[in-house]
Amino acid sequence: MLRSLVKRTLSTNNLICSIPSLILYYAAFASSLTGKQGIEATVLLTWKASLHNQSQTLLSSWIGSNHCTWLGICCNKACRVAHIDLQSYGLKGTLSNLNFSSFPHLLTLELLNNSLLRDHPSPYW
Repeated sequence: MLRSLVKRTLSTNNLICSIPSLILYYAAFASSLTGKQGIEATVLLTWKASLHNQSQTLLSSWIGSNHCTWLGICCNKACRVAHIDLQSYGLKGTLSNLNFSSFPHLLTLELLNNSLLRDHPSPYW
């Protein structure tokens, strides 16, 4: 009887130790995803802030950190930016503050019919 009580106690202790470990693991994993998504949101907000005032008004839905709900932004299942479609919004400004390397999952970029300039020559344009 003592032996079965010790086994149950050890088993319960293992379970009690495992639960906090799983919670910490999940929190760290979720935090790393949120961090990457947060970087994308920050880059988009930085670019928005560099645009002319009227253009910033056109992107009024770009607030907070849930960039997947913003006008013209489409995300994949991992909540990473996959498509940016801002065609014909009449945006004015430059692309120099839009760090494209922050969007490794970006598949399409639609910016036709806007007045977006680049500050320096690029071999890709």
